[in-house]
Amino acid sequence: MIPAATRFWAKVAGGAPDDCWCWIGYIEANGYGRFTIDGRRRWAHRVAWQVTYGPIPAGRFVCHRCDNPPCVNPAHLFLGTARENSADAVAKQRNSPPPLRAGTTNPKARLTEAQVREIRARVAAGETQTAAARAFGVSLSTVHFIKTGRNWRHLP
Repeated sequence: MIPAATRFWAKVAGGAPDDCWCWIGYIEANGYGRFTIDGRRRWAHRVAWQVTYGPIPAGRFVCHRCDNPPCVNPAHLFLGTARENSADAVAKQRNSPPPLRAGTTNPKARLTEAQVREIRARVAAGETQTAAARAFGVSLSTVHFIKTGRNWRHLP
């Protein structure tokens, strides 16, 4: 039987000591590697820590300095609490959502900027929001949010 540590390191694309050593075994959708020991699936970066440094204390996370989920280089890993891991994510701006795309740059946009301006003009001229919604094939709430500036607020 091959020892678990030998099996583990055989699934790593190593490099120079400062490089990311990428896990080339099974990768989950979140980008982190998985490794099975004794029938239990474990996170590859946690196994790398245990193989190199020993047990992980209770309540501790194995965090990446490099922010590269498949990396298992022990030099890139550190132990931290949940709070420290979150603070690290905030400091590195890993937890911020992607910027919102306004107007027609948003792939979900169903209206053009010209149509939005026309909806605003029609409603301001006295047309009902219901009539405007029907005319443009959108919901009443869409017209309401356009009128109140909740949607398409980047347009004057």
